[in-house]
Amino acid sequence: MTSEHIKGVTLQVNGSFFYSRSKSYHDAEFASNEGFAWTAGGSITYRLPTKTQVQVSSVYQSLTPLPQFNIEPVWYTNIGVRQRLLNERLSLSLLITDVLDQRRWHITTRHPHFSIENHSKPVSRVVWIGLTYTMSGYRPVADDSPGQREEDRAVIRTGQ
Repeated sequence: MTSEHIKGVTLQVNGSFFYSRSKSYHDAEFASNEGFAWTAGGSITYRLPTKTQVQVSSVYQSLTPLPQFNIEPVWYTNIGVRQRLLNERLSLSLLITDVLDQRRWHITTRHPHFSIENHSKPVSRVVWIGLTYTMSGYRPVADDSPGQREEDRAVIRTGQ
């Protein structure tokens, strides 16, 4: 779902909800796990008059059941900035992932024969710098002359 009620500001919200059921057999050992899980995310994009965009996005993933263990809830926030230059042919971008350094990997298992509890912190705060140059671009020409067929307008012509 996307919304733009304030000029230059776009709000986007998304999510998913699912049920997971899994069974595992290994060397006559049986493990099963099931449950509901969901993810939700959202982003706010600010478009500034200087051809600059700033975006803040967050993601939350609920407890997720897998065959041998559960993944504990995870959430993180990213911030990105993009500046368009040279008549919008050049784009310079900066992305910082997990700005608040909240992303963790916690898994737990309770089984009659074994128990696992793993708490780890991956390197999740990463800075990405991107540079994109558009060499050519397709821009449709509005030609609604009476003799032109719909198929002709759908064809991209080069060299004209």
